[in-house]
Amino acid sequence: MPKAWWYHGSPSKTPHLKLYVVTYEREIGRLGKDAFNFIDGISLWIYNQETNYDKFDKYVNDLNISYPEKDLLIGIYIHNSDFGDMSRKSISFMLQKSIDFHERGIVSGIHLFAGHWLVKDHISEERSMQISLSDMLYSEFYPYLGEVRCQLLDECTKMPLDKACVRIGQVNNSEKITLAARKSTNALGTFRFSGWSGRLKRSVYTFTAEKEGYESIGSSFILLPNQSIDLPALCLRPISSDKKMSSGQEADEESASFIALRTGGMIGDRLFPYCVVFSREIKHHWGYSESQILDVLYKTTLDNDQRFRGNDEDLTLKCLMTLREKLKGCPCGMARGEDTPSRPNHPILVYWTDPLTWRFWDPTSLSSVNFCCKYIVA
Repeated sequence: MPKAWWYHGSPSKTPHLKLYVVTYEREIGRLGKDAFNFIDGISLWIYNQETNYDKFDKYVNDLNISYPEKDLLIGIYIHNSDFGDMSRKSISFMLQKSIDFHERGIVSGIHLFAGHWLVKDHISEERSMQISLSDMLYSEFYPYLGEVRCQLLDECTKMPLDKACVRIGQVNNSEKITLAARKSTNALGTFRFSGWSGRLKRSVYTFTAEKEGYESIGSSFILLPNQSIDLPALCLRPISSDKKMSSGQEADEESASFIALRTGGMIGDRLFPYCVVFSREIKHHWGYSESQILDVLYKTTLDNDQRFRGNDEDLTLKCLMTLREKLKGCPCGMARGEDTPSRPNHPILVYWTDPLTWRFWDPTSLSSVNFCCKYIVA
């Protein structure tokens, strides 16, 4: 075999990517010392699951003794190519144990394998009822999931920051932080995270938000089961903001790449504190009639209503992207506001029929409303 060499001084292209190696029950403790330093964690699978699942505690304990500094992921077979379908007993036992281990900070995550055999075309009704996986998940897993949403803003302009990177970590009992997810903010500067809230004790998460040209910022939150929480907006400070905004004066209007619309009044029964609008660098086309714009928005909303049911933000983003695709150069953007106490920070699409006329499209009600802006600032 030809010899290979590596240049360890080369920059990392994926510094946040983690490397895990799979091990089976018969291979525990056999990982070579040379490979130990190059991996981040172990993924344990009990290959002969039906026979050995009751030894699960021992396998996990042995791995933690052999590799105390490595993350541990658990794999659970629903179907194994060599052993066939797994029993409800082994699946349920390992799922409950794995969740308990996760609660105690012993394992970092859980995998269920063989989704192919759970697809309608590949599983019989009898088999589906036999394992009742959905019943297990609804009793052991889904009730303990929670969600948070958070918005990132530019500290100087208070404009939303899109495409910011957010790294989320879960704090376990030993205060060790395990990477849970990496998110990117959307056009409204928001990100969403759903995760395990904990059964006996609420799960604590930390996150760091960063974007090129800005100082990074960190915060933390606690997930609550079966609840979706809006965290307070966070402001990122431009790295050179002290140079651009000296003596408290506003930045040169001509150098701003975005226009912010500030609104201070009611629009019908809706109050919109601010809008996200279009870049000055885009060439806008003012030849589209309102009927053309509404036709695209109406059809897009109807075509995607079921797909994004209950997710107003993604539905509004879909309408925005489709409008920009179908009507090239059509001036449009997004706005946020509150129409009822139960829907704070409600997303809505804003479009222009001429340079002085703004209107809104609310996909959830399939309607548009007139909008009068008090003033425009750069």
